[in-house]
Amino acid sequence: MMEQTDISDYPAGDADMENNEGSMEDSQVGNEDSQQIADQPEDDKTTSQDEEENDEQANWPMIILLILLLMMMLVYFTYIVRMRMKIYQLNKSFYGSNLNEAAMKLYSYTLKLLHYDGIKKRSGSVYSYEDDLRQKYGTSYTNEFKEVSKINQMAVYSGKDISEEDYQFVVKFKDLTLGKVLKTKNVFQRLKMRLWDFIY
Repeated sequence: MMEQTDISDYPAGDADMENNEGSMEDSQVGNEDSQQIADQPEDDKTTSQDEEENDEQANWPMIILLILLLMMMLVYFTYIVRMRMKIYQLNKSFYGSNLNEAAMKLYSYTLKLLHYDGIKKRSGSVYSYEDDLRQKYGTSYTNEFKEVSKINQMAVYSGKDISEEDYQFVVKFKDLTLGKVLKTKNVFQRLKMRLWDFIY
């Protein structure tokens, strides 16, 4: 009987080589795939970071615009509060203890209302307003205006205190004038009078 030949040191056959080459190719392909998979997240991270930076840059003008709008609103709100306080102080002065001063302020404010409503300012005597007032508000109103003008002259020049009755007449005439002015205005014009022109 012959001894068995040891073939462990012999070169591998074609089939084994093909198997080995296939395994090597598979492993190379697998390595390339895994490399691509490993590289992909880094690309995604870079892209997402770029998108975030672009979004932030695009949002800055909007943020600045909003800040400017808020600042403008704050300034205007402060202005409204200040002007409304002035109107409040003016109305308060109409009912002071000194009837002469109160009547003069009421008369001055009444003229302001008339000017706002389109009556032209007249130099000289207040009686120069008569024709314009008669055309716009009628004879009865004009006669009351003449009476109020006399009371105002008494408060300014007489050196004596006007009566409570005369003072109340001036107050009622101011309210009458304000009512006539408001009657011709719509809602938006009234809002403008209060929040923009600060007439009342």
